[in-house]
Amino acid sequence: MKLLTKNLNMNRIFVLSAIGASALLVQNTEASLLFSDGFNYTSGDNLGAGSTTPPWTATATPASNLSIGSTDLTYPGAPDPGGNGLVMTQSASAGLPAYAALNSSITSGSVYYSFLIDCTTAPTTASYLTSLTSSVHPGANGVTSDALAVYGNKATGGTTWELGIRIDGLSAAYDPTALTVGDTYLAVVEYTFNGTTPSASLFIDPTAGGTQPAAVVTLNGIQAAANPDISDVSFKAQTSADGNYIFGNLNVGTTFADVNPASAVPEPASLALIGLGAASLGLMRRFRR
Repeated sequence: MKLLTKNLNMNRIFVLSAIGASALLVQNTEASLLFSDGFNYTSGDNLGAGSTTPPWTATATPASNLSIGSTDLTYPGAPDPGGNGLVMTQSASAGLPAYAALNSSITSGSVYYSFLIDCTTAPTTASYLTSLTSSVHPGANGVTSDALAVYGNKATGGTTWELGIRIDGLSAAYDPTALTVGDTYLAVVEYTFNGTTPSASLFIDPTAGGTQPAAVVTLNGIQAAANPDISDVSFKAQTSADGNYIFGNLNVGTTFADVNPASAVPEPASLALIGLGAASLGLMRRFRR
């Protein structure tokens, strides 16, 4: 009888432990991303070559203008996946873009793209930096039109810089806030489908894990042609521009929360489940004795 009671108690403990573990997994389920990259590649490799392939593909012989550096950019309150950074050097020898395919093409709603950026040398002219591209207008594949492109530009005085966005058929628009060379910023861009009249927004330094704030730049207009999807993310150093940049922690998703997570902090429910698991293990040891 004592053995039967002991076995029943052991079974209850196993059930409680299983329930606790399952609930904890549910609590820690992460948002599904279309693409994520912390540039955890070999320092010195070029984007689209060596350790960076896959997921990156170079549209021509990979040049040193897009290379993996040893700097790991971080942002207050945001998770740090580690890795290195992507170093972009604008110069006369800059080549064609490198691109990576998203997990799936998006044809409606909104697409959000976030990344950390540090301008290490201020530009003196506007420069193309990175973009979300379509299978019909694939800027990543060598065509100049993109669904949504991000630009860097000089700010008043020349020692600071500005960040801006452009959608196909419209000129780039910049946030007038002067950004400091050598500081790391979190940039989030949003592209919303609407036939031939899509919209785009830029957010700079939102609170990690916070709700979507007011955009610092918004574009609404008629494109040269409708983009039926967003399928890739790309980078390109331009031959007609200057300025150097480091990028890190790329995320592409379908909601603002997807691409703007906060560092994981155990919730009260998760802590309770952890305690339940520890207590269950203690009881199991006791019964074994």
